[in-house]
Amino acid sequence: MNKQNIRLLTLFDKLKSGKFFRKSDEATRFNVSEKTIQRDIDDIREYLGIEYPGSYLDFNRKEKYYFINRQESKYISSQELLAVVKILMDSRAFPKEEMHQIIDRLLDLSVNENKKLIESIISNEKYLYESLQNSKSIFETLWELGKSIDTKNVIQVSYKKENEDLAKTKMLKPVGLIFSEFYFYLIAYEANEDLDFPKTYRVDRIEDITILPTKFKVPYSDRFQEGEFKKRVQFMYSGELLHIKFRYTGWSPQAILDRLPTAKIIQQDVTGVYFTAEVFGEGIKMWLLSQAEYIEVLEPAHFRETIAQTIRKIHDLYGEQ
Repeated sequence: MNKQNIRLLTLFDKLKSGKFFRKSDEATRFNVSEKTIQRDIDDIREYLGIEYPGSYLDFNRKEKYYFINRQESKYISSQELLAVVKILMDSRAFPKEEMHQIIDRLLDLSVNENKKLIESIISNEKYLYESLQNSKSIFETLWELGKSIDTKNVIQVSYKKENEDLAKTKMLKPVGLIFSEFYFYLIAYEANEDLDFPKTYRVDRIEDITILPTKFKVPYSDRFQEGEFKKRVQFMYSGELLHIKFRYTGWSPQAILDRLPTAKIIQQDVTGVYFTAEVFGEGIKMWLLSQAEYIEVLEPAHFRETIAQTIRKIHDLYGEQ
């Protein structure tokens, strides 16, 4: 590459990353005249007009520097960007250093005049950000899992549960990746078991992964869908798929519909609001019990009895001594 090409690419890379430059500084840096830098500026301006519609090279007359200005209608808006960054930090999904890198790269997408405002709004939360206990980088693992899901390859993983000393080797048929309440989860069927429902595995507990050449088939009619699975699972505990009916006497039926996307109101009277929902058993049991006396499970009978047995055990724990 000749010197002109290197200079052009260097200037464009600086602008594209959200930075700016002054003509005089770059002329000194590259040991050329300001007239030469001006020709580079004209080339960059023309290139932006062709390849980046919605962006243009702007000039700050007061500070005398050039920068790329973006029309927010063509890109993520500053308001959208602020919301995304706030949600990302609240997830606590990544180690602090990685989270800061992601946020900084996202902020480079903002138009220059709004970048400092967003940085000011999030500065305290960013500084005080705390990742989860034992947080580790999982980007490479997520990528490998994503590839195996796409190609439908069986995988071998070393998986270590929280209270186990040694990791166990598992052969899995991966079908989905989901993020829920701080953690990423792999949704997979055990290759050596014949279950009607998949299991969930925390991605941060996978210590090693090998994509095997063995393929598995997912008939289109039974194709796993992360979105549909997530509608029916609570706290990432799967289990038997249930069709339940319950009565709610709390103050916000809307909160029930938001929490259980498959829930439907079938009746409402002075005794309460009656819902049906399609859910996986273990997680929904935990959530229903968290609602205390405001929810009564009505159907199915065996699930109602399971809830009742748990409540009796709780009563024994807190009953009169």
